[in-house]
Amino acid sequence: QKCSDLQLPVILTTGQAMLARDVIMAHAHPLLIDEVATDFPEVTMVLSHGGYPFIMDTIALAQRNPNVYFEFSGRESAIGGHLYIEAANTMIPDKVVFASAQPFFHFQDRIRIYEQLPFKPEVREKVMFRNAARILKLKID
Repeated sequence: QKCSDLQLPVILTTGQAMLARDVIMAHAHPLLIDEVATDFPEVTMVLSHGGYPFIMDTIALAQRNPNVYFEFSGRESAIGGHLYIEAANTMIPDKVVFASAQPFFHFQDRIRIYEQLPFKPEVREKVMFRNAARILKLKID
């Protein structure tokens, strides 16, 4: 509610619980955000790490909820990582944003990787800049 009152976007870490001992994977499932996104449609939510390994659920959640976006830092070359790119190139080009997973990966290394990912040129511009600018309500052009 506070983020709604202050008109602040929220970044939520999803998935990745398989790397954290003593964390229940189900508690990091991206679908847990569906109800919150529905209850607070005015709050922009960015799912960090693409909900991996729950890739299809993350994509569906972003497609279904106008206020939900995601980034898939660190999962670009993981099994199934190509699905994020396919979704961005087809169904949800306006819902994916770049992130580097700094400090785990250096941002310049991640930028070089994203330059090589098979995004359509117009989608790459959205992923690397335009989508984040919209989330942050930056005036561009």
